[in-house]
Amino acid sequence: MNLKHASTDLRGPSKPHLKPAIGTGQCLCMGCGEAFNSVSAFDRHQRIGSDGRTICLHPLEITDRNGNPKPMVRNARGWWVTSLRDMGDQP
Repeated sequence: MNLKHASTDLRGPSKPHLKPAIGTGQCLCMGCGEAFNSVSAFDRHQRIGSDGRTICLHPLEITDRNGNPKPMVRNARGWWVTSLRDMGDQP
């Protein structure tokens, strides 16, 4: 699993044009630079390490509490989402 401490990994955002709009719930992780379409998707990609620091998980490597894969997908606009809607939103 690719674990990254938020304070040391300063990669750029998923796509440079993605900037969270106020009031939308969209999030840009300051630790890894990935862009998430909701607060819940953003929360799923972070863990707290044993040293108390935030660890960013890559959206494709996320698992549930039992270790089962629960990867996110990128929507047509480039935001990481927990699942695609049936409204024509394709990865």
